[in-house]
Amino acid sequence: MEVGGPHGAPDVQAVRPLRPLRVLVAGGDERYVRSTEFLLGRCGYETRRVRHARPLVDDARLRATDILLLEGEASPESAEQEAAGIVALLDHVAVVVATRAALSVQHPRILAVEKWAALDEVLVAVNCAWAAIGPRADSPPTRPTGLRLVQSRR
Repeated sequence: MEVGGPHGAPDVQAVRPLRPLRVLVAGGDERYVRSTEFLLGRCGYETRRVRHARPLVDDARLRATDILLLEGEASPESAEQEAAGIVALLDHVAVVVATRAALSVQHPRILAVEKWAALDEVLVAVNCAWAAIGPRADSPPTRPTGLRLVQSRR
């Protein structure tokens, strides 16, 4: 089996997870969030949805998620900022932002897909985001979240 496509691109089709990917679908457009969650669930992903009204980095459901699909049509700039904050804090999460605007943030774990794109395009974006997380996707975060480590003086 050959892994890798042209120009060293990862061959996502050759990689199979041991458990369903956990996708949290969030956003202010309830119709988009509900329908996307349903379609991803039908494709074998473990899905949850949340109406996006407060910062998601504080949401406990994000800690048990592999991929955050964030609907950012109303405010693409704030969606980008939130995505950047999430990937900076949580090493085990990648974010796919669903919007019509191009992303200005360049990060390997932040991808974009056009809102209301065909399901195949959404699946490609979710799978590429999962591939960007790396081999520790099933592992807990590398550092405790919410705790500050203090060195003792002796």
